[in-house]
Amino acid sequence: MKKTLFLLSIISLIVFMASCYAQYRKSPSKYGDFVEFGGDITQYHLLGVNIALGNGYKSGLSSKIHIDDYKFMVYLRPNSDERKRYMNFAKNPSGPRYSFYREPGYPIFLGAIYRIFGIHPLAVKIIQTILIGFVSAMLPLIGFYYWKRTGLLAGIIASYIFNQSFGFEPWRLMTEALNLFCLTLWVITLINWEYRANNRSAFLLGIGSYLTVLVRGSNTLILICTICYILVKTKAVGNRIRIGSAFFSGVMLLLLPWSIYATSRSGEFVLVCNGHLEKLILDGNNEDTLDRGIWNPGWRKPANHLSRTHRKYEDYLYNRLKDKGYSNTEKALIFLRKYWRSIPRMAINKLRAAFNNYYGPIILCMLAFYIVYFMTREGKAPLFPLILLFTIVFNTLITFGCQRFVLVFAPFFLIPAAYAPIYICNVLSNMLPKFKTTSR
Repeated sequence: MKKTLFLLSIISLIVFMASCYAQYRKSPSKYGDFVEFGGDITQYHLLGVNIALGNGYKSGLSSKIHIDDYKFMVYLRPNSDERKRYMNFAKNPSGPRYSFYREPGYPIFLGAIYRIFGIHPLAVKIIQTILIGFVSAMLPLIGFYYWKRTGLLAGIIASYIFNQSFGFEPWRLMTEALNLFCLTLWVITLINWEYRANNRSAFLLGIGSYLTVLVRGSNTLILICTICYILVKTKAVGNRIRIGSAFFSGVMLLLLPWSIYATSRSGEFVLVCNGHLEKLILDGNNEDTLDRGIWNPGWRKPANHLSRTHRKYEDYLYNRLKDKGYSNTEKALIFLRKYWRSIPRMAINKLRAAFNNYYGPIILCMLAFYIVYFMTREGKAPLFPLILLFTIVFNTLITFGCQRFVLVFAPFFLIPAAYAPIYICNVLSNMLPKFKTTSR
């Protein structure tokens, strides 16, 4: 046993170092002490800086530091529109204000790093690279837990494919790296509960499940599926109550402090964030989705200088609703009621946009493994890839087809997908008739 643990530790360390190097080699020039200006990155960065400076969970420029201290970098021509927006942003700062539109996990992560190392985006980039390396290092161990030596090989193959083929960018201040890390912690706590099935493991699983929600609210379905799974897995009624209580205690340990803080500061009830998911529902259910399926906020009214093609969005249903009191969810429901005959086509478009290119074969390979497994009932199979697949399919259908959101779950599908050819070949070999040879 000691030799096995030592070997696993060595393999995990090698995979970790190789993963960090592979991530760095993808774009070494991006590992500078700066942060790109524009879009979600700017908002996450501002929230993190204000948290580090003690301003609270606020967006906007802080009066405590100069605009240059934010380490913004704009890769654009001097007269470009983006640079003009940046200069306007710098000259006309909006003071810090409470903003609970985004999930708190990643801004708090940034704030903690900036608090320790100062406002240095390079520190974030290095730590995010380490987080991705940790994820890669865990894949062989997860495979080993389920399928021993063959699973260890499948995990190593999955780590290699993940590092070489999937475009995670730890040099960007986006949620993907932390989300991937938290999903890995969730898998580890789920395995720990499957192995021990006691109160402590259920409590840790509750923490691991809710961590994923704090980073991405769309992971809420993972939490729901997890509690359903452990309650079904637990046979006795008394044990169900005990395990369920321990799980919810872990959830409440993280949920209550944040919800109380956000609710008191915002003046409205906030569980995780207010409005992010609702806006995604609005974005992904509009006329443009019927044609392409991919993300496009076609409900927004375009500027006058846009082309005639873009001006057609002015005639979209959302823009023709006279009652501005409708919520985003209500507008989406009105749209679905009006275009109910086109819902199947819209759903197909969304799924095609989310699972296109090489990602589709990986999912099919993973599902092939489960089909053969349930037909043969040999060994054991992990449930977490199916929970994750159900989550992203559901999220895609209610929002929009975005491959970037799907890629975060890639390594957890790669493990059974890499194991599938080995497993299927083994099953087929056992099904072939064995001829006995007799010596004369």
